[in-house]
Amino acid sequence: MLHLLAMCVRTFYQSTASLCLCGRSFVELDGIQVSFKSVLKKQADLETELQAKADTLAALITNSAAEAARSLEEATAKLSETVAANDQLRVSSDSVNAAAITQLSGTVSANDQLRISGDSANAAAITQLSNMVAANDQLRVSGDSANAAAITQLSGTVSANDQLRINGDSANAAEVSKLKSTLSDSIIVQMSDLAAAIAATEVCGDAGQVKNSEGKCISINVDLPLCSLPTIANAVSYISALKLTGETVPRTLLSCPVGYFVDGPAEATCKDTGEWSNLPYCTKCSSGCVKCTSATSCQKCQPGKEQPTASILLRNN
Repeated sequence: MLHLLAMCVRTFYQSTASLCLCGRSFVELDGIQVSFKSVLKKQADLETELQAKADTLAALITNSAAEAARSLEEATAKLSETVAANDQLRVSSDSVNAAAITQLSGTVSANDQLRISGDSANAAAITQLSNMVAANDQLRVSGDSANAAAITQLSGTVSANDQLRINGDSANAAEVSKLKSTLSDSIIVQMSDLAAAIAATEVCGDAGQVKNSEGKCISINVDLPLCSLPTIANAVSYISALKLTGETVPRTLLSCPVGYFVDGPAEATCKDTGEWSNLPYCTKCSSGCVKCTSATSCQKCQPGKEQPTASILLRNN
């Protein structure tokens, strides 16, 4: 603008037309100057407003920075406290862990000691068991040997008993044959004597009676030298055939029922009178006994089972 004004002054004297143009320029210059002032005012207002906003922004930034600093300081303090607490907890945890590790180590050592002791005890038990097994094997071998010897001895005894039975059967057969012959001869002799007596006497009275030397009627009985079968109470079996006078029968032939045992003399004798002497008998077992072989030997009744009974009498033939 000042440059334009200077230019107008220089040309002031050049011409009237120029003068008029300059006047018009002055007028325009005033308007432009007014406009320029207005722009400067607006610029100043804008600068003032910008400065105010800048001040406000600076204040906000200052306040925010202070607040952020305070917050950061508080957060740092809390973080420090947290770190300190964590450090304390870590130290305490380390102490607890150290104690637990020490206790665990002691437990492991004790367990190792127990395992070692248990292994030793187990080894001793296994050794003892092995010794027992070996001893049992030895006993079994000895028992097998003893059983083999006993079986051999029993076989010999059985063979001997079989031989004795065979010899006894032969002897009994000879004795029976001899007895039959003796009995037949005795019966024949007595029948001959009876026939002679009948021929020499007179028959009288009831059938089978004859007169004696005194003239009385008497019965004639054939007096055979025999003993009848004995009657023994509660006996199962004893003598199964007639016996001659003077003949003996052992007690071992007597059989008694369950609940009784053989008792009495060792042998019975057939007397000349046709009666038996020294007969054995069956004695009842003591109360509660099912089986016995003597007054002091007793086998108790099994629980839940009844005691069997038997009472057999041999009839007199």
